[in-house]
Amino acid sequence: MKRSLPALAFLSFTLINPAVAEQEESYDYFVANRTMIRNGVQAVLMCNGLFTSGRTIEQVFAQELAYLSEPVGTVNGGEYVINNDLQAVAIGGAESGPVISAAFRVGIGCVVMPPDQTFDDIDARPTLHLPYPDGDPAKIAWPNGDLVEAKPLPANVDASAL
Repeated sequence: MKRSLPALAFLSFTLINPAVAEQEESYDYFVANRTMIRNGVQAVLMCNGLFTSGRTIEQVFAQELAYLSEPVGTVNGGEYVINNDLQAVAIGGAESGPVISAAFRVGIGCVVMPPDQTFDDIDARPTLHLPYPDGDPAKIAWPNGDLVEAKPLPANVDASAL
């Protein structure tokens, strides 16, 4: 009898556990994480589109936010705030989850801020002031300047497809 007890215990666990493992989850434990991530992604995309690239809100929704399955709001408004003076965007609210902000910082671009920070905390975010190169940027080779010398395309690249 003592020898069959471990085998019986093993069989009972292997027969019962698959049934438990097959149960479907009825509660989405990660929806809060996905919502916060979506709001942060939208905040940084809108911030970059508006304040780094100089696009309009219509262009941002049509291009930067086009791949989001459920962006917050529309071109006409929603649970987002755009502060042109601070060059910052905040996404979220009662219907769309925690408010996540992104702010443009000189020399860095747009940075996403933690959920517990607001527009009042923007000045605590870093900036990076780099000196301009000596001379005319149009005559200085990229990446230090703007000059990109024209070179012929490789034979395997179709210029008309570009």
